[in-house]
Parts: sequence; C-alpha cells; structure tokens
Amino acid sequence: MVIGIMGYSGSGKSTLSEEFKKLGAFVIDADKIGKDILSPGSEGLKKVISVFGEEFLFPDGSLNRKMLGEVVFKSREKLELLNSITWAQIDKKIKEAVAASEERVTIIDCPLLYKVSSYKLCHEVIFINTPDEILIKRIMKRDGLDYNTAKARIDSQKDEAFIKHATIILENTSVEGLKADAERLMKGWLK
Repeated sequence: MVIGIMGYSGSGKSTLSEEFKKLGAFVIDADKIGKDILSPGSEGLKKVISVFGEEFLFPDGSLNRKMLGEVVFKSREKLELLNSITWAQIDKKIKEAVAASEERVTIIDCPLLYKVSSYKLCHEVIFINTPDEILIKRIMKRDGLDYNTAKARIDSQKDEAFIKHATIILENTSVEGLKADAERLMKGWLK
C-alpha cells in the first residue's frame, strides 16, 4: 500500500512520516531527494543556477537555500519555475524508491505530491491541515525566519488543490494528536 503525505511547510509532514516509520512503514522523503538533486556539482544545481544566477551559490559550490527560498517564496512564478526544474527529477527518484520498497506500507512524504505523477501510485493521500499561526511559528523557529518571511512562505503555498486531491485530512494542532492519527491509520492499513 502506498500512502502520500502532503501539506504546507511546517504542517507536520516529517513528524507524521517519522511516526509511520516507527510503526514499520518505509518512508520516502521528497525534500531529502530534492536536496540530493541540488547537491554541489549536480545537474539539478547547474540548471537552477543557470536560471536564478550564481549569487545563489556559496563559495564552496553549494546552494544557498535560505537565499533562494526568500526569493521563490515571495513569487508564485519563481516558485513554479524552481519546481519545473526540480520536480521531474524528484518524481523519478520517488518512483524508483516505491518500486524498491519491500514494506507493506510505503509513505511518500512530498509537500506538493498532487503536482507529480507519483501521486497516481498512492492508494490514499493525506493532507495535514495546520492553522496558519502554528505554521508560521514552527517555520520561524525551524528556519530562523522573521514573521513576515515565514508568512510569505505559507501564503505562497496556499492552494485549494491540496484538499481536492486528499483522501484523508488530518487536523494538526499537536504532536500527540498526529502520533495518535498515525497509529490509528497504520492499524487500519495493516488489517
């Protein structure tokens, strides 16, 4: 069984995925794949720099993710441009990982899952709905962002398609609640 998890930055996707992993699921992390395809010297990074410019590189050749994030999360067009460069590669790696999984439950943790063809592999798709103020506080703390930058990041991700493409919507207001949801769902899937 393949389960997708999607949601906004700071919604709790990693927390839920980690809980599923503890319960025996194989977890595919699209953010980690995205970082790998943008590693120094990679074709993905070369494409991003050819479009956005060398000012987004650190002297060691690695991507200045924070700087790029500040640009793309303020402009839906620039975010879509970045996604158009990276998503085909991420989608391919996700499909390879799903094919290699030997667990009864495989989780695809992918913020924008509905935008890639891996979505079609999923038996269920979870959207984690989290109040904006909680999202903003979480990403301010996690990413060291100020309030306005964190809010702009959340606003740039807002899209009704998340709910339209979800088969399960979880309301996340606490880690404990999310863990309980994971246990309840896994029990049902493993019957």
